[in-house]
Amino acid sequence: MPENTIIAMRNAIDIGVTTLEMDTHITKDGRVVVTHDDYLSPGFMLTPDGKDIPVGDSKRYAVYQMNYDVLKTFDLGSKVHAGFPDQKKVKSYIPLLADLIDSVQQYSKGKKQMFYNIETKCSMAGDNILNPEPEKFVELLMGVIESKGIAPYVVIQSFDKRTLQILNKKYPKVKTSFLVDNKKDVEQNLTDLGFNPFIISPAFKMVDEAMVKKSHEKHIKVVPWTVNTKVDINRLKQMGVDGIISDYPNLLADFFPNKSSIGQTMAWDSTYRPAKYKELVEKFNVDKKSEKDFVFVGNSITAGGNWAELLDLPNAKNRGISGDITFGVLERLNEVISGKPAKVFILIGINDISRNIPDSIILRNYKTIISRIRKGSKRTRIYFYTLLPVNSEFNKFKNHYGKDEHILWLNEQIRNFKDKRLTIIDLYPQFIDGANHLRADLTKDGLHLNDTGYKVWTDFLKNEGYLK
Repeated sequence: MPENTIIAMRNAIDIGVTTLEMDTHITKDGRVVVTHDDYLSPGFMLTPDGKDIPVGDSKRYAVYQMNYDVLKTFDLGSKVHAGFPDQKKVKSYIPLLADLIDSVQQYSKGKKQMFYNIETKCSMAGDNILNPEPEKFVELLMGVIESKGIAPYVVIQSFDKRTLQILNKKYPKVKTSFLVDNKKDVEQNLTDLGFNPFIISPAFKMVDEAMVKKSHEKHIKVVPWTVNTKVDINRLKQMGVDGIISDYPNLLADFFPNKSSIGQTMAWDSTYRPAKYKELVEKFNVDKKSEKDFVFVGNSITAGGNWAELLDLPNAKNRGISGDITFGVLERLNEVISGKPAKVFILIGINDISRNIPDSIILRNYKTIISRIRKGSKRTRIYFYTLLPVNSEFNKFKNHYGKDEHILWLNEQIRNFKDKRLTIIDLYPQFIDGANHLRADLTKDGLHLNDTGYKVWTDFLKNEGYLK
């Protein structure tokens, strides 16, 4: 499909790609458009009346010097790009970013939320000639992104470090990706940028195991570009890259089958159980039960709270097991259901994410947990928590870091659960700082809560009436 068009994005969604990569420019009248080149190319663009753009006019039509109502009339797609002979011949046009987002959101409705990898096409040499100055570019781009409500699902990438530095300063919650094509190592490129981005995106021939290892040590993902052969995709996959940018999304679908996102390429194991799992389940099974019980189910975050004391509820039962995952909860759920408790509070999933269990599988397990409780104990009221954020500054639980997009997506799905005996408790907003990290004053290690954190949690339960 013609690149950077709405039909190309829809095709990628149909194939199963979950992150859409696109390029943005600014027009003369300040509109954010999706296109790669600074000028309309004679190689694959046609004039409004369907004629070739003469080669001598290759720098006649600068996107930044055209109003959008004129730019939109040029034909993109009827003339196949010589570099992509397999491209389908489909007449299209250069879209507004706002229109493309609207189309993607509508087309993918009912599926997993799409992620957007948006590049700012600008440079210092092009300032006020081929692009606005970086402050203005960022202002216009973020105006579209924020108006569409997709900021949590966006990564903004650029070769122009200035736009990334402005984003880091003015919009610290927005993820950034530093595009590089040079002979510098990871440390040198990060020093040049001045901060650690969410992603470093090198030309694929720069990537080796040392680069991937060094980046991961700093909790930075590695997403190389532009990888268009099966051999290179397989080689990079073996090195452990976190994603791949390609002109051929069908190749990515071949190499990353049955995964909820390209970033989740590692093996996962549903049979994992923590060392003390069996011992604790046996203890739970013999524990006295009552239909007045409030049962708290989860992993170490739940296990760390003395709920009977914290809530002044003698009938509060702690069913947290450190390290547990959703499969473990399902395996031991009969113990909870058999007591037919008054309420069940469930917080689980962060260890699933750390173990690379696909989001779609975690979501499926959530729904199964809810369904089994509903069927096995009809009067039990179910309370399902959104996942808590993490804080990588503590540098202790490396497998849990750099996966914020999975927390965000799962939390969105949890908030959308609908059942007359199910209540969603949105804990996530109560624990985030300005950068969407777990507040440092509420945690002892970036993952688990300290006493102050548990007080915030229990006060929230009390004040919002969840214990009545």
